Amino acid sequence: MARTSLTITGVGSYLPPRLLTNADLQKLVSTTDEWIFDRTGIRERHIADEGVASSDLAIEAARIALKDAGLTADDLDLIIFSSAFSDYGSNEPRTSEALKLKLGARNALSLEEPAECAGFDFALARARAEAAFYGFKRILVACGDRVTSFVNKTDRNTVVLFGDGAGAVVLEQCKQGQGLLASFRSTYPFKPEWSALPALEWITVPAGGSKMPATPETIKQGLNCMIMHDGKAIMRYVAEEMPKACLKVCEDAGVDIYDVKAIVPHSANSRIIKLAEKRLKMPPGIVLDNAEKVGNVSCSSIPIGLDRVYREGRLKPGDLVITVGFGAGVTLGANLMRWTKVSA
Repeated sequence: MARTSLTITGVGSYLPPRLLTNADLQKLVSTTDEWIFDRTGIRERHIADEGVASSDLAIEAARIALKDAGLTADDLDLIIFSSAFSDYGSNEPRTSEALKLKLGARNALSLEEPAECAGFDFALARARAEAAFYGFKRILVACGDRVTSFVNKTDRNTVVLFGDGAGAVVLEQCKQGQGLLASFRSTYPFKPEWSALPALEWITVPAGGSKMPATPETIKQGLNCMIMHDGKAIMRYVAEEMPKACLKVCEDAGVDIYDVKAIVPHSANSRIIKLAEKRLKMPPGIVLDNAEKVGNVSCSSIPIGLDRVYREGRLKPGDLVITVGFGAGVTLGANLMRWTKVSA
């Protein structure tokens, strides 16, 4: 039997219509548009309405991706969902099952691949493994992040960064040497020179888990929201390790990184992306910076960015594309693919 790979046949993303601009934030916290943009490269972010869950965002992106692939939900045999912000406390019931039921994917197994902001890349790698070992033929990888449910609107360090959204891709079997060529995943600890804090403590949501259950007091103290303990450590880590992940997948696939036509990173903020771009010494326009219009949308950032370059006609069959993400904890993932889909 000929060996097969997986290729992306459908792409979709969804951003809630409501915008939160830097001008709006000036009314919430002590800041200015100039201060935010200089430090993050972000001008605006999309905000979901009250009562909208991560799976509600993900289903919109999934439907677009399925339509783009020319498939229905019944055609899927596997769904892999990733989010840093599940629908329910302790993820019970599983958000992947909520997505499956809302989508009506009766024939699909639903799995989850949580890896914080690197979740999309971990999920792509998981899809490769599941297809290779269990023979899945049509896979939906979806991310949905209602990030702002966990943002303290009075904390200038976090409220300026995050937005809500979702992204999804449909993967189908293809010939070896096309589609996904190499994957890399790491849960790298940290180097002492990066921070005095362990990596687990760089950014946290202290309350709401088994260690510190949510109570009226934890909510009052803002402990159910993200707290940035060491943003500089995150920047040091990403600037050093993200380029290595890109080089690693190229090395594993036997290609030169300077033959890559697009690198789609997690849009944490523009400063981080530019640092990594500088270390890679890539020509202008190869590394996507999508932070200005969407902000940090956790693991949904990458499929949202991938949908953008696809819809803009920047990818053609045969192009080499890298997706690369990094998240709290810390997690790091990358995938190299040979694009096979004609632009929308």
